Amino acid sequence: MNCTYHIQNQVSFICIASHKCQYQRKLCAECLYDHGVDVIKQTVPIDRFGAMVIKKLKESKLEETSELIQQRMNFKSIFSKIEIMMKKIWEESAQSIKKIYDMIEHENKQYINLIYDNRNLAESSYNNLEILVSILEGNTLDSWNVQKNLQLKKLEKAKNWLSQEVNAFNEKIKNELDQLNIIGQPQLSNFVQEVKSQIKTKMRDKIQIESQEEEQHQQQSLINQQQQFQQLQQQNQIKSPSQFNLKPFNYQIIQKNSIKQDEWCLAVDLNKDGSILAAGCNTEIKIYEFKQGMLKLNQILNKHKTNVYILNFMKQSNQLISGDQGGSILIWSYNNNSWICLQTIKGHSDFVRCLIMNNKEDLFISSSDDNSIKFWLEENGWSCQQKILDHSNSVYQLSLNEQQNQVISCGEDSQILVIEQSELNKNWIVKQKIKVDCEGYRLCFINDNLFTFQPCKGNLMYVYEKNSISKQFTKSKNITINQSNQFLGGLFPQQFIKQNNYL
Repeated sequence: MNCTYHIQNQVSFICIASHKCQYQRKLCAECLYDHGVDVIKQTVPIDRFGAMVIKKLKESKLEETSELIQQRMNFKSIFSKIEIMMKKIWEESAQSIKKIYDMIEHENKQYINLIYDNRNLAESSYNNLEILVSILEGNTLDSWNVQKNLQLKKLEKAKNWLSQEVNAFNEKIKNELDQLNIIGQPQLSNFVQEVKSQIKTKMRDKIQIESQEEEQHQQQSLINQQQQFQQLQQQNQIKSPSQFNLKPFNYQIIQKNSIKQDEWCLAVDLNKDGSILAAGCNTEIKIYEFKQGMLKLNQILNKHKTNVYILNFMKQSNQLISGDQGGSILIWSYNNNSWICLQTIKGHSDFVRCLIMNNKEDLFISSSDDNSIKFWLEENGWSCQQKILDHSNSVYQLSLNEQQNQVISCGEDSQILVIEQSELNKNWIVKQKIKVDCEGYRLCFINDNLFTFQPCKGNLMYVYEKNSISKQFTKSKNITINQSNQFLGGLFPQQFIKQNNYL
């Protein structure tokens, strides 16, 4: 490059003097004489100047970024660990606080439902009347309101304290981090801002966790009381036989009215008014008139080809449903003083184990040794609407809840299925699979939030309760019962008599 001031000359030197150079620090040989600085000490040949700058750069180690990269990675690693840890603690703590509010709301609803569900006092159970008397004569509701308001005040106080602490801590963090944003080093600005943002978030969460831990400590007594109340509620609903104050009674066999048969009888059922008895007799169904303890054989139905295992009278019509070991399901109707077969359905490929109907009697559900559960709709004849294949072995028992929108099932594969009907398309969907430690023998809904389960062997019956938050059923109680270890394949299913709270 030629000199700006002596165009015929090449730039050969760089001025390094500490002054405002009139030649813009680029000098040719002629500029040296006019420049007025010490040529030896304050000028450097242009080629040597470049080498000197490179050497200085290496001595400063600015190109060695490994330490900087490592520190940056360490920061990010710490933030990542803090984020994971804080997120987990926050989720658990938030869930705990939510549970407290849900318990308070649940407690309110318990009292409200108890009062409104027992307006017809003549039909109320003894247990419910005992609770209602304690509400009327005692201070049960007043005590609960005092306790509830105390806890709500504590929660409100904790919330206000939390807000103040977060704001104060944020201000402190801001002041400390602002000191890092040093004037003259703008290259640090983006990194500092990133650190500030992340630390603010982490510290805010940290304060929330600390305050929630304090709230948890304050609320522990309430949680314990709520759990005790729920246990009391369960005990009021489900008691072992030894807890009932039952008067002794005896049944006697009326030999002269009894009927001896050599064939297998695997199913019996009475119609809605108790006037007709249907009894399985190998492949036949015997229809008896049942009056004043006397049985009179009226008709024998012989359309089944294998042993009859299921008999269900409908309550809203003079119809009977039967199922057999071959998987067939037959629909019978009573017309002109006789029973006729309206429809034969090849429902399953194996043993029909269970068959239940909804209250409207426009849907029945069947289960089988072919591992399936099938849903049947009545539309000018019964047809299969849907089947569930989530069991891996025989399905022994089914039960419908009060709202008729959930079905539970158990069987030989040691699991309980909770199946729910979708509100959108009315399809049935498996919502939960509960693993148990043995084959399922019997099960029964007590209400929409409670069901019992009886294993194939042993002397325990389990109670499962729906969690109000997760909507999942979990085991909450064991009840000792007298049961032999003889496997009967689900005969004599559990039934809950709501009017008397008897299982």
